[in-house]
Amino acid sequence: MSVYYIGPQYQVQPGDLLVRRKHSGLGWHYGTGLSGGLVKETTPETGKRITTFEGFCAGEQGFILRNDRSPFENAMVEQRALSDLGNPYDGAAANCEHDSNYAQTGVASSPTVNVLAGV
Repeated sequence: MSVYYIGPQYQVQPGDLLVRRKHSGLGWHYGTGLSGGLVKETTPETGKRITTFEGFCAGEQGFILRNDRSPFENAMVEQRALSDLGNPYDGAAANCEHDSNYAQTGVASSPTVNVLAGV
């Protein structure tokens, strides 16, 4: 079961899936919750980095999706999220959707890229 939270009044926790609208309005931006209320995100401008929830939201409404997992499972999500910190963004192979899916499941995938590529 997932629990959904909206807004900065909620504390980001390790393993959370974070979502907000892209500034273009076309699609969604994804991130992964880390310890200390921080967020791992991937953007064309900064690559793979750590930011705050407010930084992740960047003026848009943010959503926190929290899965019912053990603390160990959430630690594994956090470890996967941090495993490629500092690497560059690649729209086709290493975008925010690839990153968040890898952190959440262990498999890097982007259904959006697959649709655009006709896969």
